[in-house]
Amino acid sequence: MRLFFSETTLRDAGDGLSAGTRQLLCVARAALRGARVVILDEATSALDATAEKIFLGAARRAFDDGKTVLMVAVSLYFTLKA
Repeated sequence: MRLFFSETTLRDAGDGLSAGTRQLLCVARAALRGARVVILDEATSALDATAEKIFLGAARRAFDDGKTVLMVAVSLYFTLKA
């Protein structure tokens, strides 16, 4: 999993980025902007197991201080780990 995108050109609507990278950037944007309500709809569907573990830990830390998080997930594993 690449965490830095120094050689990636960003285009409209995230063209050129993988689905997993777009998901991570959207969640990072919500965290950095201080969103009080976050809706995660299949937030880890395009992530591998390692990236999913990193994501869940980061999301837990980013959205733990009084923010409302609504998670939509088909995977029971994801729901229980979040």
